[in-house]
Amino acid sequence: MGPPDIRRRDRRCEYHKDHGHNTNSCYALKDHLENLLSPAQIHTIQLQPNLSKPITPIKRPHETGKISIDNIDLDRATLPHVDPPVIELRMNRFTVERVLINQGNTSEIMYYKTFIKLGFTDSDLLPADYLLFGFNANPEYPLGKITLPVQAGTRSVNVEFLVIKLPSPYNLIIGRTWLHAMQAMPSTYHQLLRFLIEYGIEHIQGSQKSAQACYLIAAAKRPKELKVNLIEVPNRERLKDIGKNP
Repeated sequence: MGPPDIRRRDRRCEYHKDHGHNTNSCYALKDHLENLLSPAQIHTIQLQPNLSKPITPIKRPHETGKISIDNIDLDRATLPHVDPPVIELRMNRFTVERVLINQGNTSEIMYYKTFIKLGFTDSDLLPADYLLFGFNANPEYPLGKITLPVQAGTRSVNVEFLVIKLPSPYNLIIGRTWLHAMQAMPSTYHQLLRFLIEYGIEHIQGSQKSAQACYLIAAAKRPKELKVNLIEVPNRERLKDIGKNP
């Protein structure tokens, strides 16, 4: 933070409740949020491809089979930044926002309030008899697991999610199992996720606005007060219950 007499008074951090820097550039908040939300490796999940044939774009032979990311792809990123990749995915007729890509995970995580918002009930869960570590000081048992088709762009794969009942500014955490099933290349710096499809390559742009909003939610509320985030429904109406008190 620096000595009080040299801190910038025109910048305030809600995480530290003090002046000197802005909340969205607070490295301590970034580290705190990543430590809070990053479970350790616990489980290897088998994914099965969705058998439904996706819509395919026009074939581009020079792109097929080769994925690359370079500085040309920085045109949509705001630099400098320390933002994690946060994207949108399609699930159960919904577009789910605030999906954190975490390459440190081998398991995919769905938060319970997101599970309910997607229209599921506890009867849709299967038993999941293994522990999660890394969310807090104590091991956490998932409420259960559910396998759902997840669509990114025109490609869809079935994903097994562990459902947990903990506060989070994110709706989902997607890990290496999904990335490898998609043959996807993520770049935190470029805020980009690029992956192969049958006739070429598609990409999903990360939302720095969503990533920074998650930092602000974590700074403004205690963990137990965090609410489930935005889910976009097909008619484009949004369920805006982020950070609201009950």
